[in-house]
Amino acid sequence: MAGLRLESSRGSAPLVSLSEAIAHGLAPDGGLYVPSKLPAMDAGGFATDHGLPAVARAALAGFFEGDGLSAELGAIADAAFNFPAPTTLIAGSQDPLYVLELFHGPTAAFKDFGARFLAECQERLQAASAGQPLFRIARDGLIEIDAEVPEANLSMLKAGQPAEVTLPDGSKITGAVPCGFVYVDGLS
Repeated sequence: MAGLRLESSRGSAPLVSLSEAIAHGLAPDGGLYVPSKLPAMDAGGFATDHGLPAVARAALAGFFEGDGLSAELGAIADAAFNFPAPTTLIAGSQDPLYVLELFHGPTAAFKDFGARFLAECQERLQAASAGQPLFRIARDGLIEIDAEVPEANLSMLKAGQPAEVTLPDGSKITGAVPCGFVYVDGLS
């Protein structure tokens, strides 16, 4: 079964699976990965009296469905949220409504929840890809280097133009400016 697909918030990167989004971090276009469609959730399926790992499993099941990490969701939630995380009942709410105060973790910060969960996902992805390279610096004998060039100097670059890179040890690598090389960061 096909799982949830995630797209870049900037809209110009290919759709990826949950595992791919977690492994990549940011999308190639610099955007954040967001679900292309939110999965349906059954609010009645949340057993708030069974602890944070159980709530996390219920809340995230639709996001993990069909993904390679799906079978690991329970173990990820149990390992990430293995500390007391008290909730506070909101008085006067029509239905029982609770708030999780994110300063109750081991270091009294949000990262106790988000970063620990992400780290558990990463650990399982790395174990699954043991022996696979994390990244490549050369392909077909070519090395691609990203360079930051002030916008005022972009007009000086031409596809095929010779380029030279000086490495920290003083050695030099020669190459050429590739075709389709310009990417302008609209935020800077």
